[in-house]
Amino acid sequence: MQDREQPVLVTGEPEFSISIFAFDKVRGRIQNGKEDEIPYYFDGYINAVEKGKETGYCATIV
Repeated sequence: MQDREQPVLVTGEPEFSISIFAFDKVRGRIQNGKEDEIPYYFDGYINAVEKGKETGYCATIV
């Protein structure tokens, strides 16, 4: 993955790892309007965390 100059939230370590780059999504929402839905994006993050708790899944949500 390319370097990103923004904070990243990492959840679940060491059992699992779900990372989220929220700044890009918020920027997209500001620039593109409602088509870049933040609740839908965050739902994906929640689903990944739940999967990580159950299976040790690792992912980066961008």
